[in-house]
Amino acid sequence: MVKILTLQDARLTDTDGAMSCRSLFEYDCSEGKTRIVSSSGYEKAMGKGRLINTDNELGDWLKVPPDTVGDSIRKVACTKK
Repeated sequence: MVKILTLQDARLTDTDGAMSCRSLFEYDCSEGKTRIVSSSGYEKAMGKGRLINTDNELGDWLKVPPDTVGDSIRKVACTKK
């Protein structure tokens, strides 16, 4: 089991006014699954500016679809043990 912190920037703000999002994901390497642990939206790019929203509700375990960004992150995370 590994945890990875990601940062995503958007070209435009979302409906809440966030332009970037920091998310903590947990990967179950042996099962090829992931779930979100927490996420925070920020007013500006690169996780800067005012904190717009936070979600700390633990997500459900989901199979990581092949050939996706999530799959690329899983491959890196699970080989760095």
